Amino acid sequence: MSHNIGENVVNAENMQTGNVVEIREDDGMVKIAYLNGVTEWVDQNQVKKLLIETDPSPPNFDGWQNING
Repeated sequence: MSHNIGENVVNAENMQTGNVVEIREDDGMVKIAYLNGVTEWVDQNQVKKLLIETDPSPPNFDGWQNING
């Protein structure tokens, strides 16, 4: 799995979230900067993309017509 600099990720070993700040493709290591300021090299297989579920935006009804009358 490839990661990008600046991407929000989770370290699956300790469940901490952070951002990718450096990538070593030769040995598959990703450097993560955590919110507390600590940085750590982690095997790319332990780095997961951070997915945050949000409520969808309400639909925009401008221009819609009531079909039933």
